[in-house]
Amino acid sequence: MLGVSSPRLVEQLYEAASWDARFDLLDRTILLRLEQTPSAPADVTWAWRRLRETSGRLAIGELATELGCSRRHLTSRFRDQIGPPPKTVARIMRFRRVVRLLERDAGTRLAEVAQDCGYYDQAHLNRDFRELAGTTPSTYIGCLLPDGIGLLAQVRA
Repeated sequence: MLGVSSPRLVEQLYEAASWDARFDLLDRTILLRLEQTPSAPADVTWAWRRLRETSGRLAIGELATELGCSRRHLTSRFRDQIGPPPKTVARIMRFRRVVRLLERDAGTRLAEVAQDCGYYDQAHLNRDFRELAGTTPSTYIGCLLPDGIGLLAQVRA
């Protein structure tokens, strides 16, 4: 997808000081790529907007119903136009919301964060966080500096 620019992007993501900085870098990179390509079809744009509005908490079956198509068709459209399927996009959006909530308030109870971000339970949040961040939410919280200014040390589980 990113071709020859991939190694540089990986390096920049590694050097970024926080998750917010990484997400901002990804947003800028994706936006630049989007500016260089034709606009996505209206149905995909609409579905993307709905996922963003709900921070990935909208069930993909419900999204497909709102759009008036099958899950299979929606997934196919996302793969053709965006790359990852809508379920993966929603998962990343939920994770991003978790990181922002934890960085704003490290004292937040993880069960409440899980519920607020659309996870079934705290165990579901923990599995997703470990898979996407390589550590647990608790370890991540333990590395946060006061006032949300970044991480104390590189997080490794």
